[in-house]
Amino acid sequence: MACLIFCAHPVLAEAVNAISYREDLLSATFYLAAFHFYLKACQQRFPLWYSVSLICYLMGLFSKEMAITLPVLVVCYDILGHSKARLTRSHVRNYLGYALASIYYILIRFVFLHNPTESYIPYPQNSIWVNFLTMPKVLASYIRLLFFPVNLNADYVVQHTASPFEISLIVSLLLIFSVMVITYRLFFRSRILFLSVLWFFITLFPVMNVIPIENIMAERYLYLSLVGFCLLGAFLLNHIPRLGSRRCVLNSYGFTFATILILIGFSWQTCGISKIWFDDLSLWSMTAKRSPRSSRAHNNLGVLYKKMGFMDAAIREYTTAIHIRPDYSEAHGNLANAHLDKGNFNNAIAEYKKSIEISPFNETAHFNLGVTYGKMGLSRNAEIEYENVIRINTNNPHAHNNLGNIYEDKGLLEKAMKEYQLSLSIDPNSAHTHNNIGNVYLKKGALDEAIFEYRAATENDPKSIIYCENLGNAYMKKGHGEEAIAEFESIIQRHPKNANAYVNLIMLYWNYKRDSEKAIFYLRELSALEPDQKDAINKMIEKLGIKK
Repeated sequence: MACLIFCAHPVLAEAVNAISYREDLLSATFYLAAFHFYLKACQQRFPLWYSVSLICYLMGLFSKEMAITLPVLVVCYDILGHSKARLTRSHVRNYLGYALASIYYILIRFVFLHNPTESYIPYPQNSIWVNFLTMPKVLASYIRLLFFPVNLNADYVVQHTASPFEISLIVSLLLIFSVMVITYRLFFRSRILFLSVLWFFITLFPVMNVIPIENIMAERYLYLSLVGFCLLGAFLLNHIPRLGSRRCVLNSYGFTFATILILIGFSWQTCGISKIWFDDLSLWSMTAKRSPRSSRAHNNLGVLYKKMGFMDAAIREYTTAIHIRPDYSEAHGNLANAHLDKGNFNNAIAEYKKSIEISPFNETAHFNLGVTYGKMGLSRNAEIEYENVIRINTNNPHAHNNLGNIYEDKGLLEKAMKEYQLSLSIDPNSAHTHNNIGNVYLKKGALDEAIFEYRAATENDPKSIIYCENLGNAYMKKGHGEEAIAEFESIIQRHPKNANAYVNLIMLYWNYKRDSEKAIFYLRELSALEPDQKDAINKMIEKLGIKK
């Protein structure tokens, strides 16, 4: 019964339908496996099961931080499993293993793999007090979703609470107090029911914004916590019919019928919600409709409109998102991108600067600001921004490459080569970087090295004309006429309207191979391609010895 409720409950639609939330599924899977093998270890006293439980616990932790509540749940289970609530030394030894695993994860996650942008996630209105008053409303909303999963949303907007006398807060606290009273009474009636309620609250605790998180409320946070609710519901559905009079058979059948109706209702709602997750447009359109104050929904709609080519609609959605949430760094960056695409460089620069002001470690905003400065010819400003990107992330190949472009334009070939090689060490298959290195070698007169790099560029991106042209030109300068002819003819085969390739072939066949027929053939092809130059081309043909 618990499995049926879990599979049918609509609140899990978000975690199941969105691939980016697979972390919740993975974490819950390893969490349940770790708990299962801990029980087997306690029952059979077989050390292998305990080791497997620890491994599953670590894998759950590295899937998502919510798994860190497992040791607390294990302790609660052991205490509730003994009538005198006493723990043995073996229990304490088991807890030590989970504690060490937790410490190991915390060191890896928050020291060695620390993400500096997480330090800039604030509490609501930058106030712990506002956060303290707001989160009871979130908790009450989660409890409501368990029993009445309607109007589900991909992005909930929770109004921040600054006063303890707000009606919504008082109602939420009354609901939570009622649940606590019921939980207290369950302790004396059934340890299983009490543990089920504890499961819900313990596993939900990490996402109650004790440490600030980006989204203070989301349905996916309930994926693991729902297990406790399902256990509670299954136990009640199994035992409540037995509490009535034996003569009243209708009570039992009526309750079974009601249970079936609930499961059908849950399933119907789940199917309906899943249709909304069919594609991004349907998802974020519905989210913006159900939650018009969702800055995230408007921002994501803007991204979709931009991809579809509706630039004005995209700018409108980005602007709406910023109006709702002025400190939305990503929306400022997206609005800047839209202005950049429309050629509004000054507006783009202003929005990129706002994005960076809100989030100083926004690598993308720094990079795009550098690109904008470059298009405006402000090379020094662009250079500063690319250097900022590299300080944030030394492994950004595009920043190294663009910085190399600036140095190359200034004639600083050694510095340019250094940046290109750094970019290539990060992304060895970048045709663009191979081509840039070839350009530097060409300027330095190292034709063999230039040919090697241009060839590498064409191998990594055979469809690009510019790389083939550069390789053909390098062959010409080196005096390798046959190779140059083969390169330019390959360009014409793929791009028959490339006038530069025809011009180069005419020069090669006339000057290198002394083949006037071939030269005239390509002149006539060029004449058909460039009708405005037909008279000049005919005069060239006459000079080659054949009258048209």
